Amino acid sequence: MLVQADDIEFVAQHQCNFFSFFGIKGSASGDKSSYENELHNAQIFRDVGNTVYLTPERRAAPGKKYDAIVSGLMFEFKNVGGNANTLITHFIRSRSLAPNVFINLERSDLTKHEVMSALYGARNRKTHTNKRGTTISGYDDINRFDGGSVVLKLKGHGNLVYMDVDNLKIHLPEDPS
Repeated sequence: MLVQADDIEFVAQHQCNFFSFFGIKGSASGDKSSYENELHNAQIFRDVGNTVYLTPERRAAPGKKYDAIVSGLMFEFKNVGGNANTLITHFIRSRSLAPNVFINLERSDLTKHEVMSALYGARNRKTHTNKRGTTISGYDDINRFDGGSVVLKLKGHGNLVYMDVDNLKIHLPEDPS
């Protein structure tokens, strides 16, 4: 079952009854705030002309699924309010879930330069052992997809930033119509 972003207000008001009836969680963690974040992210894409369908996770289905289909492409939504390490962790994890990643940084104080530096670091991270002897997986060990894109919503910036995931070069979005 898919939830189209045009129905966001209705879904937000009726999500508990609707999703519990169908045995569906509204978000990966099942909590209301995460689902509201996903709805907000869907609205951001919708407002720039994309068609967005949220993909609720069924409780009985094993494994985590991607969060949305945006103009025909699978997307994982991440909301980051922390530092560069938080961004790196969210980006790397998201690449095991979907080929395309939307990272909402509206609650982060990271600058565009800091964001780009963190993404380059994440993209080039190799498997290594930290000072405590813990093995830290690299990007290539976690990434399950060839190609894809990263879309950023930066705090204080009106436009979305679109990048190719392989080289992290900024590009103009394709016309969603």
